[in-house]
Amino acid sequence: MALYWRCKNCRSINSEKAEACRRCGSFEVSGYEIQVMIGGTLVRKSFRAGEYELAKAVELELKKKQELVRIAEKLKSVDEGLSKILGNDSFQKGSFVKVKIFWSKYFLWMKSNKKESTVRERTTRWKKHLKPFLGEKTLAEITPALVEKYKTEKLKQGYSPASINRDIALLRHMLSMAVKWGYLKEHPLKGKVEMLREVPIRQWTFLTREEYEAVFENLSETYRDLYQFLIFTGARLGEALNLRWKDIIWEAGVAYLRDSKANRPRVIVLSDCVIDMLDERKRKLNAKEDERVFKHSDSEFRRAFKRALKSAGLPESIRIHDLRHTFASWLAIKGVPIQQIKELLGHSQITTTLRYAHLNPETLRRVVNTLESFEEKITNDRKVVDFNKYLKKKTLKSA
Repeated sequence: MALYWRCKNCRSINSEKAEACRRCGSFEVSGYEIQVMIGGTLVRKSFRAGEYELAKAVELELKKKQELVRIAEKLKSVDEGLSKILGNDSFQKGSFVKVKIFWSKYFLWMKSNKKESTVRERTTRWKKHLKPFLGEKTLAEITPALVEKYKTEKLKQGYSPASINRDIALLRHMLSMAVKWGYLKEHPLKGKVEMLREVPIRQWTFLTREEYEAVFENLSETYRDLYQFLIFTGARLGEALNLRWKDIIWEAGVAYLRDSKANRPRVIVLSDCVIDMLDERKRKLNAKEDERVFKHSDSEFRRAFKRALKSAGLPESIRIHDLRHTFASWLAIKGVPIQQIKELLGHSQITTTLRYAHLNPETLRRVVNTLESFEEKITNDRKVVDFNKYLKKKTLKSA
């Protein structure tokens, strides 16, 4: 791994520490170049003269990748060596492989199979929580008793049950992959570790129609289209910001999300008012198909939203994600069935959507009231049944 600078005069490549060109003695730099061997492949990156800081940052990232590949190759050679010495069926490779070494292979797998945000979140959990606790332990040394000890220590340190559960979920998944890749014969935690009971830190909330309009009036015109889109589609902010004009199927009145939270494509149904807003926005911006529909950054919209809440006299504790709750809550209040709300929100489990069910008691009341007509019909037909006598009679008949 090395960072070089290119001489402007003779185009020679010089060491980063060289004060002058080794060939012509010139001090002028025309650009920088990184050369690094990763897994038997020479990787070269070039940068302009004013991009030294960028070149150094890229060099650091390439060093990390080089080290990960080196560890993965070392792990592979250890696997092959142990297999030859002990035989494939007589041992668990996990008895010899430390968890911190296995992490490198798991990390490379995540880079190819998981979203970038997922990789960042899991890497943070590993480095901050799991790695310091597990230390030099091997995969085979991970036991239910060890996980219980981890839970106890983290609770004493003040971490929430939700945070601890996510750490355990990561560890469990790593062990699942260890079983899949042949490091362990069976999952040591499967069916043996219970998650902590999670107590909601805050209740979800939604805006009333008046509050929605107050925020709209106090929001800069630049962000009003995005605000309306979130309220009337239930999309997540990240989904909306990644949406491109080519993803909107105007004839069907839907937007096709190529990358959602569930790491799978999903469709957003667009109401007439949203379609009209998008159509006008596209004409006004003279936008191209490959451009993003909303070119704002995540942080600038969040700041604008907080300013609008403050100006409207609403609690600043209201979050962007509460706009998604607002969409679902308004639908529930209008009597839309929970199953349909689930589909519109893109939830994979109906249990996630059931939080909105209590907002529509009138629909449930109509269902319960059907019992009254049933009771009235039985009474009118004089077919009241004593179930104890019925069961006794049926038992005697079957005997």
